[in-house]
Amino acid sequence: MKTNAMTLLKYATAYPFRLPEIDVMCILCNSSFEDPKDFRDHFDNEHKQFNVKKVFRCSKVKVDCTDLSCRICDESFDAIDDVADHLITEHGIEISADGFAFEIFKFGSEKWTCAYCQKKFISLRMLSRHTASHFRNFVCPSCGKAYTYINDLKKHTLVKHSKKFRCIKCNEDFPSIEDRNKHRKLSQACWQYRCQYCGERFTCQTKKDKHLESVHGRLHRAFKCPSCPLEFASYSLANSHYVVAHTEKFVCTLCGKKLASPKALRLHNDRHTGNMAFQCDVCDKGFLRKCQLVQHYWAHREDKRFECKLCNKKFNQRVSWKSHMKSRHPEIPELVDF
Repeated sequence: MKTNAMTLLKYATAYPFRLPEIDVMCILCNSSFEDPKDFRDHFDNEHKQFNVKKVFRCSKVKVDCTDLSCRICDESFDAIDDVADHLITEHGIEISADGFAFEIFKFGSEKWTCAYCQKKFISLRMLSRHTASHFRNFVCPSCGKAYTYINDLKKHTLVKHSKKFRCIKCNEDFPSIEDRNKHRKLSQACWQYRCQYCGERFTCQTKKDKHLESVHGRLHRAFKCPSCPLEFASYSLANSHYVVAHTEKFVCTLCGKKLASPKALRLHNDRHTGNMAFQCDVCDKGFLRKCQLVQHYWAHREDKRFECKLCNKKFNQRVSWKSHMKSRHPEIPELVDF
């Protein structure tokens, strides 16, 4: 498969790139581009001759096949399979039938639009996740979930359908899921978020963003709605706006209200039906969410951890303490911690 891929990159205008953040990053020189067309122009101008083997130092190679043509005769094609057949029949180049070891991208005329089904997305990363769904050939026999790469299926099987509790970063096994989660928090080498410039790892995206800005001068760019001029500080906010304002994906059949996700729609429907799934075993009060029930349990505890330093009144819950501070001591400009 890798030999096929190397041959196609050599003889076809298939442009290899990486996706570390929200831009297209050239796999050869790490230059970043907001527009895929600018990336393709850069590749043609700066990397007319390149070492194909260097491309496959990355485990998962993504290839831009939007403007696909033969580098030998300039004939254009719509699909990578057509180029492969052309190279075999017209130019005598050997390519086997084993498939290709890369993920194929075609970018639509609008940013970021899937060229296969015309769906719009907030960011290139979300388009990347969606594009993979068009090429998911590896299916889990236990639950039916499909993956683009066999290694992803193996990880899924190990995590979801195995009695072993293994860290997928270092492959170390643990006696319980609690031990594995503790290991993930303490072992810096296994932290999920990695800086593409210096390799430092972080426990969350926020810390990584701060590092990128302070150390590498990479400002956290706003997420634009693909259907209107609005911009948002995070992907989740932008996606929620897009789904609610510009689609009919999650609509309540009882009142017509639009929601941003299946979970939000389920919770909304529960309010209509009065289905309180989580019930307090002390006072029988019901809640829609487990986190609300956990927070409620503090009202039944005898130890009151939150104390007002101005009048010494104590509270079970922080929210009650905050409400007290705002109503009884509004002259305090900022809340004094307990």
